[in-house]
Amino acid sequence: MEIIRGPSISRPPVLDDKNYSYGKAHMISFLKTLDGRTCRVVVAGWDPPMITIDGHCVPKSEVDWTDVEEQASVRNSTAINTIFNGVDLNVFKLINSCSSVKKAWKILEVAYEGTKKVEISRLQLITSKFEALKMFEDQSVAECNERVLEIADESFNLGEKISESKIVGKLLRSLPDDDDELAPKVTMVPEVAVVDALIADTTVNCFGDDSKSTQKEVTAEESELIPSSHV
Repeated sequence: MEIIRGPSISRPPVLDDKNYSYGKAHMISFLKTLDGRTCRVVVAGWDPPMITIDGHCVPKSEVDWTDVEEQASVRNSTAINTIFNGVDLNVFKLINSCSSVKKAWKILEVAYEGTKKVEISRLQLITSKFEALKMFEDQSVAECNERVLEIADESFNLGEKISESKIVGKLLRSLPDDDDELAPKVTMVPEVAVVDALIADTTVNCFGDDSKSTQKEVTAEESELIPSSHV
């Protein structure tokens, strides 16, 4: 039996073109475990302290840095070293001259995700995939659930979060509509408040099953929560 191992908690995740979105999410999480402020420097950026001498701005000597300036520099160095250790030699060549982790991170984003225009196009493609997704005849409910969540993760990694209620609604609509037992659930897309009440029961119990079309019956208590008219 194949043993599947999760990402290491002591080594930074790999950032490459094979699965950049996956690696990016894990890298952000890894940086947060080091120090919340270390992760924030990726967004906020870092510049070396400067002083003015004879009307000209010049880098401040490191021996004169304040404790705050020293800590900011250490956080930047920690973050950029983590990223350096998460890329191969070819990718390293793209960012090895960067002194700011924010600049290095941006270079990787453009290299793997493209410009803002490309990002918008990718989001549109993901949205189309999400709307067109349907459950295959030979597919289990759990497998369909996994496909929906994969698309939702792709969207999230590009900065567009698909709401929980929309995910649940899509799961229900994706189920086969030619099964009498599934019909009530397929046509029933609860409002947000109802989804919050049912999500643990509907999603975990109903979609965690390996059967092809096993659906849990709506209880009397759940029925009282469901509005008389549905979207």
